Amino acid sequence: MFTAGDSNDVQIVVDFISRSRPCTTIMAIGWGYGANMLAKYLGEEELATPVTAAVCINNPFDLEESTNASSDTRAIDFDRDMTNG
Repeated sequence: MFTAGDSNDVQIVVDFISRSRPCTTIMAIGWGYGANMLAKYLGEEELATPVTAAVCINNPFDLEESTNASSDTRAIDFDRDMTNG
């Protein structure tokens, strides 16, 4: 089950890249729920992350509020399920 509050996917990818290409500069871009996951990962890892630069675009910091702010009925149902999950 997907949740925008889980940064484990980001951690796995960053770890894989770091091991596979140790001399690579890692920069990350997250959009929407992916931006939420990236921001959470960076906050958890702080200076321990090998990510050199990151940009978070259009992230719903408050998942419950983003559910209430949406006008698309399908998006409201999806967001409500994600918030409750």
